Amino acid sequence: MIIEASILASLLKEPVTKSATWLFGKGSVVIKNRKIENALQGLSEKITDVAKVKTIYKNDSSIDLHEFYIPTRVKNVNIQINKIIDVNEENIVLEGTVGQGKSIFMRYLTYQEAKLGKRIPIFLELRKLENNQSLEDAVSSTIAEWIPIFTKKNFHVLAERGDLVLFLDGFDEVSRDKIKGFLNEIEKWHRYYPKMQMIISSRPGDDIQNISAFKVYQLDPYKYPEQKALIDKLVQEEDVRNILKESIEESNSEIKGLLTTPLMVTLYVMI
Repeated sequence: MIIEASILASLLKEPVTKSATWLFGKGSVVIKNRKIENALQGLSEKITDVAKVKTIYKNDSSIDLHEFYIPTRVKNVNIQINKIIDVNEENIVLEGTVGQGKSIFMRYLTYQEAKLGKRIPIFLELRKLENNQSLEDAVSSTIAEWIPIFTKKNFHVLAERGDLVLFLDGFDEVSRDKIKGFLNEIEKWHRYYPKMQMIISSRPGDDIQNISAFKVYQLDPYKYPEQKALIDKLVQEEDVRNILKESIEESNSEIKGLLTTPLMVTLYVMI
């Protein structure tokens, strides 16, 4: 469940205030505090928006992702993942097939990072980058938009101090002519800003998986416990839920082999 933006703002106060003090010095405490409060409200509203999505099941309006989110399992990680450091504290590629819930997982992790109140999370959909826009320009613009107290030129200081954690969603949706430039930027950031963590989602076999600075983690396919849990969240009527779950349990291996992603389970419910 999404908490109120005002509560989220209070949780993010420490990293934003610390970064602002480092960048702008002491100055006028009253003016600085007023600017920080306004920035926190804007940042918390943006992160709250990240946790709201449209789905094919309810495509008429955006809903809280917690209404249908089922904890994602990651191969070789034997605990339930509630925050990105449960996976690793290094740079990470989260790899998953079509419909496996990579973007929802990235949004969930962004929101969870904000609730921790230790670092400033920035979520960016790579498919929305403009044609001639560099990755650094896109991230810097997002920071300036989300936290008006900072400007585009402040990215370097925030990154160097490790006050940022970047969630870059959908590397597989980057156009081929941009990939080389993006990889160069990402490798440069790894060298220059070792304290800044980057999390990138992508499909299998993409170029980002070949970058030595990143450790690749694969999302586990859905099994029967996840299938049941998602049906329980999507379907209100108990008798219908039971019929659906029984139909999966009694189905042949071919059907079970299809229902390995949230997308396929959702389509199964709709049909």
